[in-house]
Amino acid sequence: MGSFKFLALLMIVGLLSRPDVQQSSGSVEGIVIDIASGSGLKSVLVKVVRNGAPGTDAAITDSSGRFAFASLPPGRIVLEATKPGFVQPSWRVGQPARSILIASGDHVQGVRLELRRGGSISGKLGTESRPALPQAAVRAFRCVGLETCNVNSTKQVAATLTDNEGLTCSPKVDPAIM
Repeated sequence: MGSFKFLALLMIVGLLSRPDVQQSSGSVEGIVIDIASGSGLKSVLVKVVRNGAPGTDAAITDSSGRFAFASLPPGRIVLEATKPGFVQPSWRVGQPARSILIASGDHVQGVRLELRRGGSISGKLGTESRPALPQAAVRAFRCVGLETCNVNSTKQVAATLTDNEGLTCSPKVDPAIM
């Protein structure tokens, strides 16, 4: 009976060591570019996000804007790129983020992430008598062409509504239009 257990154990170990049974990792390589110039951006933090939560996998782009992740477990991921002074291009409401499917042993190359210079405007809207103004319209304007800025010389560049607590964050605002 002892030799049967040993033989069964050898068969299991042999089966698990076969490449077609093992779950091997995959890798991803790509570049982060500045949309305006088309150039690679150095020192960008790129994170792997799984199931909506950032994981522990992160990389910093090199001087050419290139990044790489080795040994990623198989599954669907989203890459998130952040750099101070830059924003990710806005997605239409309801449009899911672009994801990448990593299959066992895959080497995904040519991933292109785009950033643009910009920022956002955020805050809480309220008064002394009403500390929170829910669903209030908030707009950002830019002065156009005149030395002094007045209602006739402005252009709206962003608009949003406050939430139920009076908090707001504008759509990503490109400083070139501010």
